[in-house]
Amino acid sequence: MTAAASLPSSVSSSPIGGSRELTLLLQLCAFPGEAQPGPHQFNGEIDWEQFCLLASYHRLVPLVCYRLQQSSDLVPAQALIRLRKSARSTAQQNLRLASELIRVLQRLQADGIPAIAYKGPALSQLLYGDLSLRPSGDLDILVSPAQFETARAALAALGYETVMNLPPAQTQAWLRDERMLDLSSSQTLAYLDLHCGIVPRRYCIDFQMDSLLERSVPLSLASQDVRSLAPEDLLLVLSVHGSKHGWERLLWLADIARLLRAYALDWDLVVVRARGLRIERILLLALYLAHQFVAAEIPATLLAACEGDAVVRH
Repeated sequence: MTAAASLPSSVSSSPIGGSRELTLLLQLCAFPGEAQPGPHQFNGEIDWEQFCLLASYHRLVPLVCYRLQQSSDLVPAQALIRLRKSARSTAQQNLRLASELIRVLQRLQADGIPAIAYKGPALSQLLYGDLSLRPSGDLDILVSPAQFETARAALAALGYETVMNLPPAQTQAWLRDERMLDLSSSQTLAYLDLHCGIVPRRYCIDFQMDSLLERSVPLSLASQDVRSLAPEDLLLVLSVHGSKHGWERLLWLADIARLLRAYALDWDLVVVRARGLRIERILLLALYLAHQFVAAEIPATLLAACEGDAVVRH
């Protein structure tokens, strides 16, 4: 069976296919520090135009570019130029976003509002130890529901306005259901999602935001201390996010593989919290996909649970 054929339908139905290109991409998804791909993995049969499109679709260009450094002589010049240009753009974008994220978090802290940097440049730093290796399009910040409006006012003072132009009653109805608002700044041209929940209410997955805030851990971002999700919480949040979007991007599996290797998780705690949220199968699916496609290392007991669940296995 080819790699393309064995992928979940949401991935294999991406706009670009090709088993050789996808196989190479999956090999390159492994976290930095593993053995680099050797010449035998190229075989002179890679359609590099297709490979670049596939890497872009799955948001893996910066990581791919990094992993190909030691094999750059095997990659056609035009493909390498294209990958490097995109990777540089990601690095520049993430530096701008990191600077803005720090400015926003400092304002919230000054106003006594606990907040967590969620996804975006903070996730790149947390998982890869490098702002440049994971694309970011906007900023995501988690706050307690009780302090959402206070946080929103603090962000308004920084120039952030609600993207949707709705009457106040409809805005509140949206917030109640979606648990977030899209904000933007005409001054910095940044987009920011302010969250008081992980997923919309309709998903019936109720992460307790105050508990996430209490368990948050420090993260050094551009020499500034910010707060991030604890690793066990982050694994559950990433699992839910990937499931919500049908695991459409391979980047999300690479993120999970990197998280599992970078941190010594308390697996008993992970399972207990997943059970409490009623997302055990969502967790198992995330682990199984990451194990199958990007060689994530998971505990034998959980791998057995994955393989023993017919829904997860298929």
